[in-house]
Amino acid sequence: MTEKLRAIMAIDPARTEIEFNGIDYSWRQIADVVQAIEAALLSMDLPVDARIGVMLRNRPGHIAAIVAVLSSDRCLVTLNPILPDVKLFADVADLDLPVIIADASDLARPGMGEAMEHAGSAVIEIGPCLEGVRIKNQEIRNEIHTSPGIAIEMLT
Repeated sequence: MTEKLRAIMAIDPARTEIEFNGIDYSWRQIADVVQAIEAALLSMDLPVDARIGVMLRNRPGHIAAIVAVLSSDRCLVTLNPILPDVKLFADVADLDLPVIIADASDLARPGMGEAMEHAGSAVIEIGPCLEGVRIKNQEIRNEIHTSPGIAIEMLT
């Protein structure tokens, strides 16, 4: 899967791939954010098949997060930010994820910082419209679990 995803992004990097809120985004723009997310994950010394949580929304930055996790041979664990706080915070706490990727609006939810701190997860913040990537917390304080051979865990 890794090679296929990388090959698709390289076919025509200037081609518009996503239109969101009247703005076109090219494979090149997506690939730049994919590379930044991959670099952040690499800096955390995660093994292949590590389970990476992503709070998924229908935005370009989240597409880049999906591609980054899958193209780096890690397991994408879906988190649903539309859930009520109590349920989402329980998922964050109970899934024992070494890293969670989310956009600033989800990270700013009251109680989210405490939930991630309690979970011991590192945090990567993404811009919802490919504005960039920032490591908010690089410290992983829980055991790193892997899911060999599993590309996506959909929980909700």
